[in-house]
Amino acid sequence: HISEDGRSLYLSGPATDQIRYYTLSTPYNIQSAVLQGSLELSIQQGYRPFVLSSDGRYLIRQGYNQFFTRYRLATPWDISTAVEEEES
Repeated sequence: HISEDGRSLYLSGPATDQIRYYTLSTPYNIQSAVLQGSLELSIQQGYRPFVLSSDGRYLIRQGYNQFFTRYRLATPWDISTAVEEEES
């Protein structure tokens, strides 16, 4: 996922138990990416799709059994400040 302004990049994949957050000093140029933080996830959860709200305040992640977990970001767009809120 990349932010609308092209300055924030979020990556996760099947071989990791975290979502990594990068800033891009040149918008949309991944060669300018610098790791800023990560959101550690339960190893049992494995890779699952995620989305960020348009204002950067929430991250929603699909879990097992089709449940969704919502995280509130204390600092918009900074997933290292994420706090798990609810599962539905």
